[in-house]
Amino acid sequence: SSVNTLVVVGSQATAAAPDAPKAWVELLEVQPTAAVAPSLLPPAPPTLDWTGGSDKVLALPLAVVRTTAGSGPQLTLQGSSEPGSTVLVRTSLGNAVSSTSADPTTGRWTLALALPQLTASQLGQGFVVVQAQDAQGLLSDSTTAPVLFTGNGLPGELPQVLAIDPDGASGSQAPALLQRQLTAVGDGPLTTAGQRLLVDYSGTLTNGTPFDSSLNAGRRPFDLTLGTGQVITGWDQGLQGLPLGSQVRLVIPPSLAYGERATGSIPANSTLVFDVDLRADLSIPELFLSQVVWPQLFGGTTTNPGTTYSQSNASAQSITGLDLLGLALNLGPGDGSASA
Repeated sequence: SSVNTLVVVGSQATAAAPDAPKAWVELLEVQPTAAVAPSLLPPAPPTLDWTGGSDKVLALPLAVVRTTAGSGPQLTLQGSSEPGSTVLVRTSLGNAVSSTSADPTTGRWTLALALPQLTASQLGQGFVVVQAQDAQGLLSDSTTAPVLFTGNGLPGELPQVLAIDPDGASGSQAPALLQRQLTAVGDGPLTTAGQRLLVDYSGTLTNGTPFDSSLNAGRRPFDLTLGTGQVITGWDQGLQGLPLGSQVRLVIPPSLAYGERATGSIPANSTLVFDVDLRADLSIPELFLSQVVWPQLFGGTTTNPGTTYSQSNASAQSITGLDLLGLALNLGPGDGSASA
């Protein structure tokens, strides 16, 4: 049969017996939608278009919140709906419903959603719900899209949110969310896995208590090779893809740091905050030798600026016939330098 039956049930109390409601049922014959006047049908659900890409670990679209001058954080959403309909939008960042109108010809819609009270702690997994309403007030079904809310991580903006799997795709641990905020943008190439870097860093707990810093008296910059497990996962993954010379703040959850293990003055299950200065690429011989192998040769002071690399290189060639790199390779780690 081309006729469908809609079963409607409910209950109703009478004035004589307000505490004894009686159940009722009604069977309604519903004609196929093709036989119903279009003005009586609700609009089709609107769609959402995502222009910020998607997160590879969670496979969620990225909803990028940007800060605009004078208006604070703002999330711009767009999509398609029935031409001329009103698009109603709500997100997990706030329960208030915002609205905009779809273009009367194309059906395209755009909404700049102001989020003046939004803080970094509210970023992460959430959802966006959109619904269409026509001129008669009929509502479409809603479209609910799970998303990853993130800032763009640039200076003065909200931090970028990165989903990182602590033990890889085949492991049992759930992905965790790291926040990354550039405080200064370098002009060098992007850092990559396998790259040997020289960095300065300071680490604190979320309450501001410091626990380590390469800037402390008697300390030197730290060198590491990205993506090799030499450092905590939050560093290994969070320091990749940044311009060399940048300064960055990482907020690292416990599963990407030391987890349930207490380490020194770091309590178990601690979220850690690191400010990291990406100083140099140590695959460049001049930087490796001057910063790691023989820093005392090039250190100098205000009154005694020390020897430049080119001067020392020329001197080494004159005396030994080898440049500094060749001399370091001949001497090997026995001279106190690190193995390459």
